[in-house]
Amino acid sequence: MLVGGQIRFSWSSYNGKSMREYLFVTASTTFRCKRCAKCCSLDVMLSDGEMDALGEAADRKWRTTVKKVKGSRLACCLLGGRSCTIYEARPKLCRVYPFMAAPVSEFVELGVPISVDAKRASAGGGEEYVVMYDELCPGVGEDGDGGEDMMAEVIFLTRAHLQEMRLRR
Repeated sequence: MLVGGQIRFSWSSYNGKSMREYLFVTASTTFRCKRCAKCCSLDVMLSDGEMDALGEAADRKWRTTVKKVKGSRLACCLLGGRSCTIYEARPKLCRVYPFMAAPVSEFVELGVPISVDAKRASAGGGEEYVVMYDELCPGVGEDGDGGEDMMAEVIFLTRAHLQEMRLRR
């Protein structure tokens, strides 16, 4: 969907009641985590290795973290106040939020246009990627990183996660 010159993508959240929209990262995209912990209410798809590392904190049926009621919402059981209790060892998809990378070839295959302003980055094997972000994250637009290092890390972690998911038991 094209809105205000930006192409938007929506995916249903795990409960099917709300929609999240993702925008392409452009040269003007900036981000600084505000440590609000809103993202800790989202489900992340865990690899087998991540589930093993999380032990009882992993919901193996749904391949995500166990959720607990925190205030008026469900949140990851590893959230302590507004901080992740395993921040340095958190799952890959937690590390990249509010960003996600996708190969350009998938957009082409689906016939989905990519914004001309979208930053593109190459990964190993010559595959080209674009990075999108969740505009509902309060840290997007804050002074901070949005450069090539951030894009490279998001692509690296996304590719590593996808590789781990291909090796599922």
